[in-house]
Formats: sequence, C-alpha cells, structure tokens
Amino acid sequence: MAPWGSSKIGQGLPFTDTQAKWIWAVPNADKDTPTITTATFTTTLIVTNLPIQVALRMIVDDVADVYVNGALVLSTKWGWDDTHPSSTATWPVTLTLPQGVNTISVRASNSLGGPAGLLASISTGPIVLTRTSSAWTWIRS
Repeated sequence: MAPWGSSKIGQGLPFTDTQAKWIWAVPNADKDTPTITTATFTTTLIVTNLPIQVALRMIVDDVADVYVNGALVLSTKWGWDDTHPSSTATWPVTLTLPQGVNTISVRASNSLGGPAGLLASISTGPIVLTRTSSAWTWIRS
C-alpha cells in the first residue's frame, strides 16, 4: 500500500476490495516514476446472459479515463486519502455491460512524477468479477 496507505480501503470504506493489487507500467512505481508517464491497462469480462450492471471502484495516482468497449464512461483522479480525495463524487460507479466479451480499459497518467499506481475492482453484488492484478495487460503511451 505504500505510499498511499489504506485509509480508504476496506469494508465500509470507499474501496472495499482488499485483494486488489496496485499496478503500474514501470517497476517500483510506488516509489517514483518519470513525470508524465501514461499507460493503458486492460482486462476483459465475458457476460454470458443478459446485460448486467456492475459496480466499479477505483483509486488512481494521478488521473484516469475508463473505457468500456472503447467508449469513455468515466474520468477521475486520486482518492487514496482525505488530502487527495477522489474527483468522483461517489463510489461505486454503476456500469452496464452488454452480453458478450467486454473490454475494460483504464488510461492512467502520472502527471506530476513521483509515485504512480492504479487500484480497481469490478463487482456485481458481493461477487468480484475482476480486480487489478498482474493479469491485467498494459501498454505505455
């Protein structure tokens, strides 16, 4: 959790999934990254029945745009403590995923240099469908 701490992570807090992992596109990003580092992180979810509504929770250092199947659905920044509150008013954000393969992409930028990271979780009810981990793919841009 360094350097962000865990004051917003855990049951009853804005980010409830304690198993999600901080990810970034360069090693040791929790310590320092070059200024203006941008990467797109991607995962896929398969919806087998009717469209479903899912809950997205996310913390990012610094800013991020979230895309579902190529369409921008959310822009946000920060959220790891009260000094750096999220620019999104309330979490989770509800997304509707259509039947079939859904691509979730997060284009994140570390605009100030220093530490960088992305923490995300997508769930339906108590069931986590995906969370950030080394299984997410990424490309630097």
